[in-house]
Amino acid sequence: MTLRTIIRQAVPVVVLGGAAVGFASLAPDDPRRYFAQVLDRVQAYAVDDRAADSLYVRAARGLLKQIDDPYASLFSPDEVSRFSRNTIGNAYGGLGMVVEGVGDGVIVSQVFPATPAESVGLAPGDRIEEIEGERAAAWDVDAVTARLTGRPGTTVNLAVSRPGVKGLIVADAHRATIRVPAVPFVLMLDGSIGYLPLRRFNDGASRDVEVALGVLEKRGAHGIVLDLRGNGGGGLEAAIRVSELFLERGQAVATVRQRGEPRATYLARREVRPPAVPLAVLVDGFSASASEIVAGALQDHDRGVVVGTTSFGKGLVQTLFPVEGGWALKLTTGRWYTPSGRSIQRDRKADAADSLETEEVKRTRPAYASDAGRAVYGGGGITPDVVVTPDTLSTAEQLLARTLAPRSREFLNAVAAMARDLRPSVRPGFEFRQEWSDTLYRRLRRSGVTASRAVYDGGARWVHARLEQRIAALAFGDSAAFRRTLPRDRQLTAAAELLRASSSRAELFANVARRANTGTETP
Repeated sequence: MTLRTIIRQAVPVVVLGGAAVGFASLAPDDPRRYFAQVLDRVQAYAVDDRAADSLYVRAARGLLKQIDDPYASLFSPDEVSRFSRNTIGNAYGGLGMVVEGVGDGVIVSQVFPATPAESVGLAPGDRIEEIEGERAAAWDVDAVTARLTGRPGTTVNLAVSRPGVKGLIVADAHRATIRVPAVPFVLMLDGSIGYLPLRRFNDGASRDVEVALGVLEKRGAHGIVLDLRGNGGGGLEAAIRVSELFLERGQAVATVRQRGEPRATYLARREVRPPAVPLAVLVDGFSASASEIVAGALQDHDRGVVVGTTSFGKGLVQTLFPVEGGWALKLTTGRWYTPSGRSIQRDRKADAADSLETEEVKRTRPAYASDAGRAVYGGGGITPDVVVTPDTLSTAEQLLARTLAPRSREFLNAVAAMARDLRPSVRPGFEFRQEWSDTLYRRLRRSGVTASRAVYDGGARWVHARLEQRIAALAFGDSAAFRRTLPRDRQLTAAAELLRASSSRAELFANVARRANTGTETP
């Protein structure tokens, strides 16, 4: 190895084995000038030539890694756009469909109603082959998405292939302003229980929830399940406006404590008529941020009973600061608290795993009081009133899942490809066929998955459920796919049973208290 020492301004550098170990002084007099000198040396002498703007971006992102803020990020203009669309949920110019990578290509997995994609006849399972005359079969999802999105009113030409159809289907689609629905569907369960899944907190979330509540009311719902499982959150304004649909005007939704600022409490502001029927809110370890604000407010004000497992515990406030050139800086600037004073932020180092959660463990957490004096528990996240763990995998299913884990991409691709192939031939209410399982196993073996047939057959129930749900989603949509999961959904089953047994909010909470006093737990 050859070392060369560059001396500038009589600053000696001692190099031993390639490591600099001493400087003339312990700290620079002017840190800003020190940084400028380091940047200058890197740009002038580093073996790999890099543009100055790239170095500044790297330096800024390096700074964010040193401030003990796991959520701090520096976004480029393109990243700002994706963040706004995916997290905040702003409308965008596009065709109104979801695409995903399958194998070495990209397929349409969902088409939203009343969108350009639907109007030109695109359907789930279609594979993107060409865009504007360019072969797109080997492009990744980001490349396809970048070409399909654009200014509303412009046109994009694309060609797709479809199982069972010879040749390519060619369409000229006119881009429009697309808003991803926050509530993909609503269902009526047995016993007149309405089911409302809230998948994201975007700028239309409260409108979607309000419309969904009206639909369920017209269908005669005597109880409502608000499902926040898997909902990682979104904007504060969306969380407040969703909470307002269930609370009385003036009731607190959440409190934020920020550095150097007085405590701020956000109140329900709208004059709406909250649903009078009993309400159950489902949460799990993936319910976070805005989901926890809503669940915590409804629980503290005795508006609904929370069922499931303790939520994720992301109670930190993130603020997006604009930076020159269309860039943006995301920083943690405060902490969220529920109306009763519980911190939503969760210390995972000291917390038990959700899989070990029981009613007994729940009561070891710090206790707070709801408006009616019920015990609600803190310690981070939103602790359910009724703990119900999800359906667990058998030992054989766990073994198969571990075996497939290193090749999970191949497994998911094989399931998606099978569902795409089978979509044209299935009918509503279809039954799973053993030949599908055999075909899937052969495809997995060809893609390099080494699970033995004995291990595969042992975990067959888990594999069949994944494939069956994917086929139903592609062929008949999200609601049909979800209905097929109901027999295995212990948390939703428990919530629905509580609502069926309760004709009023008072009776609902009395039933929950009775369970707690008798030590009843949902298996």
